[in-house]
Amino acid sequence: MLTLSPLRALIKKFIYQPGQGPAAEAISKDALEYRAVAVADQQGPERKAMATFRYEGGLYYLTGVLLAEAAMILLEEKELVERLGGGVLTPACLGQRFVERLQNANVQISGKLL
Repeated sequence: MLTLSPLRALIKKFIYQPGQGPAAEAISKDALEYRAVAVADQQGPERKAMATFRYEGGLYYLTGVLLAEAAMILLEEKELVERLGGGVLTPACLGQRFVERLQNANVQISGKLL
């Protein structure tokens, strides 16, 4: 569909061109917070855990931070890479070291049992 020039022209109107994005002052006030509740799959009393992920600042920068910190884990921890073996992986595979690196980059991550 992108080979059709009218469609390409329409899409270009909705995509930022270099230098057209939001001002640095505007994105510095952005904030993102995810909350998740997990319920243990077991017999007996119900057990729950809650996790929070919070970042204050530009979300474009957060994308770069997440990618860079994940890449550093993969570069530094050869045993982890060998154990995982590749494929489609989630950030959960990167372990506690990834959480620590993100916290050092001003990402607030917390968890608690409910």
